[in-house]
Amino acid sequence: MRTVSHLATCKCCYHLLIYHPDGITFSLGARYEEQTLDSNLYGMLLRHLSMLFPQICLRSLIEQNPAPDTTPLLNKAIFFDYAVVHQHRYYASNHARNSTGSLVEVIVSELGDTWVGELTDLIHINQGPDHTFTLRHFHWFCPLGMDLSDTIWSAL
Repeated sequence: MRTVSHLATCKCCYHLLIYHPDGITFSLGARYEEQTLDSNLYGMLLRHLSMLFPQICLRSLIEQNPAPDTTPLLNKAIFFDYAVVHQHRYYASNHARNSTGSLVEVIVSELGDTWVGELTDLIHINQGPDHTFTLRHFHWFCPLGMDLSDTIWSAL
């Protein structure tokens, strides 16, 4: 849970329309908060972005004796309340009143395999004039590998 004391809420129009490489057009909502990334999310984003874009040579802001050709990942981000994909609004549960509109089923393979999870954050990082990152942070659910036939759940 995030504390409200360090958030700067802005309700002005920072509306983004994004064309994803997979051909999906989506827009981010008009309500957002600019805040400092917590250390766990910052580390996760740094690892993920470094794998996706090794040519940028991202590093941590607090790295001591960094190589001269590296770029520190900024620790400020814009967190959006929701995104609209194919005319359906998906809410980031960390910024919504409830998580009803945060549950998603995502196709993860050409065979139609899906993962189900909760959209927790919609994150936009302006990394200077050359790089802008827009990411979705999910909490993925795992299947329960358990026989429910002798439980109260079997009647459902």
